[in-house]
Amino acid sequence: VVRTCKENPVTLKIALPYNPSQVTKIDWVPGGDPRITPNTTTTGPIVSGTAKYDGTIIAEDGRTFYVYSSPDKYKFSDLAVYNFTVIAYGTFKSDCPGEDRQKIIVVVGRDNAYFEPKAACGSPTVTIDNFTTAMANTNITKTTWDFGDGTTSSLADPGTHTYNLASGTYYKVKLTTVNSIGCNSEYETEVDFG
Repeated sequence: VVRTCKENPVTLKIALPYNPSQVTKIDWVPGGDPRITPNTTTTGPIVSGTAKYDGTIIAEDGRTFYVYSSPDKYKFSDLAVYNFTVIAYGTFKSDCPGEDRQKIIVVVGRDNAYFEPKAACGSPTVTIDNFTTAMANTNITKTTWDFGDGTTSSLADPGTHTYNLASGTYYKVKLTTVNSIGCNSEYETEVDFG
C-alpha cells in the first residue's frame, strides 16, 4: 500500500521476485482513470531513466525481491483509494509464463484537522479543544495555529488563547497540520465576541 497526498507527485515502486536480467519491460497501468496524471499506460524497459531497478530486499522468509520504480511520477486528484496495475514481462515462470500482473493500492488521504474554540461570556480568553487526528499510518509532524489577531503558535494543543477585544470582536482561527508523508491539512473557523 502506498500512502500519499492529493496532487503530490509520487514514484510508485514494486517488489518482484525477478532479477533485472529476467525482466524485459514493465507496464505501469493507471487504467485510464482521469483522476490520475498521467492516466495512460507507461512502458518502461529496465534501463536507466525509465522503469528502473532500485535494489534488492530480503523478505523475512529469506526470499529475495527486486525493487523497480515507475518511470513517471503520478498525481492523484481526489481523496480516494486507487488500484494501479503493474505488469512485468520477461524470461521468468509465473502463473502466465513471461508475464506477472500485480496490483498497487494507492491511498490518497489527509489529516482530519478539526478544533472547537469556546469563549466564555464576557471573557477574552478562548479555550481551544483540538480534535485533530492524523491520516491512517502517519503522524502529525508540524502544527501551526493562526489565531487571526497576528499571533501564531506551533503547539500541538495550545489550550487557550487570549484576545485583545479593544482590537476587534471577530476573528478567524486557522489550524494547519503537516504529517509524516508531507500532506498539509487545514481547518478554519470563527471566534465571535460580538
